[in-house]
Amino acid sequence: MKMCRNFIKVMCPALVLALVCTGLLAACQSGISKKKPMSGDEFREKIEALGYEITADQRPQDEKQRLQAELQSPEGEQQLQEEQQPQLAEEQLQPQEEKNPILRVIVGDKLENAHMEFYECDSHETAAGMLSSNKEIVKERQKENSPSELFEESQSYQKFTLKTADIYYILVQVDSTFLNVTAYAERAQDLDEIVKKMGY
Repeated sequence: MKMCRNFIKVMCPALVLALVCTGLLAACQSGISKKKPMSGDEFREKIEALGYEITADQRPQDEKQRLQAELQSPEGEQQLQEEQQPQLAEEQLQPQEEKNPILRVIVGDKLENAHMEFYECDSHETAAGMLSSNKEIVKERQKENSPSELFEESQSYQKFTLKTADIYYILVQVDSTFLNVTAYAERAQDLDEIVKKMGY
């Protein structure tokens, strides 16, 4: 009985410590994997506050609808008919309804030393695909420059950084958003901090 009490006295604090550590580890991991995506308006507000100039803020679907409305006007229909070749079948003349997977694009520049592009996409898969294709483009473009790379990944989050002697890239996907940052290498630490403050 005495041995059992000694065992409990020794093991109980160790067990409590193990449970606390496990809980803290789980909380940290869930914080990493569950980043919250920004809206385009939040992104725009944050980079304008940092002195970035917004050089583009587009909603591709809105632009498509505007163009379709122009084409449906009497002048647009006439122009479309003049441009169409007579040998096309009637069904080919009908506009194809294709949804653009990019809902909004915001581009910001700060002087000539930093460029940011923020994309709101229609799905997690679209944003993840953008990160993947941009990552391959950046790696191919910089393969001769001895780049250093870092890649982090969790449930709804991916982050890829690549740095050469001259240039620094940060590509981040959080849920259905994608952030693409390019800057001179000497700004790497500043940009890491900015992206971190954005929650990306």
